[in-house]
This record gives sequence, structure tokens and C-alpha cells, in this order.
Amino acid sequence: MADDDTLKEFDSESSVLFLGSGFSQSAKNIRNDKLPTGEGLRINFAELLGLSAKEYDLKTLADEFASRPNLNLYQTLYELYTVRALNDDQSSILDHSWLRIYTTNYDDSVEFALNSKKRPINSYSYDDDKPRKLAPNSVIHLHGVVRNANELNVRDQLVLNEHSYVRQHFEQSPWYDEFDRDLRFCSACYFVGYSL
Repeated sequence: MADDDTLKEFDSESSVLFLGSGFSQSAKNIRNDKLPTGEGLRINFAELLGLSAKEYDLKTLADEFASRPNLNLYQTLYELYTVRALNDDQSSILDHSWLRIYTTNYDDSVEFALNSKKRPINSYSYDDDKPRKLAPNSVIHLHGVVRNANELNVRDQLVLNEHSYVRQHFEQSPWYDEFDRDLRFCSACYFVGYSL
């Protein structure tokens, strides 16, 4: 890379951070395992159901998992996506203050990082009411967040299956306007661990 092409200045406070499941993958959950990506969750569901992961998509497996009385969808997701430790790279990224943080992840890695540094936490899920003004460094969970889920609402809170994907169109969400505005006014948008 030529000298003029190197990043000379990094202004996270005017930048948007967009996190995909690859970002959280190296974190440790309360089971002391690494967090699964969407593919890992699909495999996990298939194994617990005694099915072949190659034959079914995540949405189908989530529906089947939820229908089995001997399996607890909420408890499984809670254990898989509640963070107990971050690696140094994740912590370093989340040590910065960002204009806004958007994530498609169910986990609470951002909240965990902010809490460990005793920093304010402004966290929203796609179905939360949007405040008049968002504080800098607010995190918006576009596919739901495990901390808002419970035994009764887990299938509505987390975008897992066909029903919730049909219901949840980001472009029709009240958060879409905020994302669009953030993109128009930010100095940069960084996608980390997100497969396009």
C-alpha cells in the first residue's frame, strides 16, 4: 500500500460500527464456549434434534427446536449468546466510542464491554421504541438481543425462523431511518465480522 493510501486518522466518534456474527465468534459465552455464528447455531440445533445439518436451514431447525417439549429454545440461546469474556481484539474495538453501533448479533458483547469499563449503556432492539435523540455509542440490535428474550417471547424477540424473517424487514423498521441518517452523516462505516 502506498503511503498516501494508509489510514492517517481514525475518528471512531464520527463513524458507524456494524457488527456481524464473525465479530463475536471468539468471545466466550457462559458455557465457556465460543459463540456460534449462524452456521454454528444451525449445526447446534441439528445435533440436538438428531438431524442432519446439511438438509435443513436455520429457520426450519429453529421452528422444529421450539416445537420439541424436551428442548428449551430460550435456555439454549441464552447460554449460547450471553457473553462472559471478550478477547483483546474485541475489547480494543469496543473501547472506542462510536457514533453508533449496529449489530445483527443476538449476543450482548457490546453491553458486556461497556459494563466492564463502567461506561453508559444505551442498547436497543429492533422492536424497542426509538428515542427522540440517540446518544453516541448507542447499540442497535437489528435481529433482537438475548437479554430481551424470555421463555414466552423468544421466537418473537430473536429473528430465527421464517415467521420472524417475514415480520422483520429492516427497511420498514423505525430504526432504518436512523441507520440511513447515520450513514449520510458519518465519516466512515466499518463492517466487522459481517459476511456480505
